[in-house]
Amino acid sequence: MIDGCFRILKKLFRKRSWELSRYYFSMQYRRGLFVSYEEEYRQLDDFILPGMLCMDIGANVGRFTLKMADLCGPEGHVFSFEPVPEVFDTLSYLVRRHSQNNVSLFNTACGEKTEMVSLAKGVYPLDQKDIIFDTLTASKIDPMGIERQHSAFALMN
Repeated sequence: MIDGCFRILKKLFRKRSWELSRYYFSMQYRRGLFVSYEEEYRQLDDFILPGMLCMDIGANVGRFTLKMADLCGPEGHVFSFEPVPEVFDTLSYLVRRHSQNNVSLFNTACGEKTEMVSLAKGVYPLDQKDIIFDTLTASKIDPMGIERQHSAFALMN
């Protein structure tokens, strides 16, 4: 029911959809519903101990990030990477609002080598195009080919 209402509101207020997303996910977190149904999410309790260092690569809105932050506690730390700027904004908001101070956020893609990569954005948000990153210069290149500086960096071996 709540999901259906959220979709309707998002269509009505498309320009403000990110604010609605933040509110929706924040409400889910407060109610204990900000979870993932992936098997790995349920297994985090078995693997992450207080004081551990964790990485969430492709963090999306932070379901794994916030769970790992709780599990590793203030003695541990989570490094969370999300390349899509609008999704990163929601992740940042949720971590600031609901996390301990043991999370570092990075608005970048991760890969095993330095190269041009394309990330499909067709799912979240629904009307966005692909993003292309140059992992060497950490520049964002829009689909029209115009290069813009991006607050990201490349992870190299």
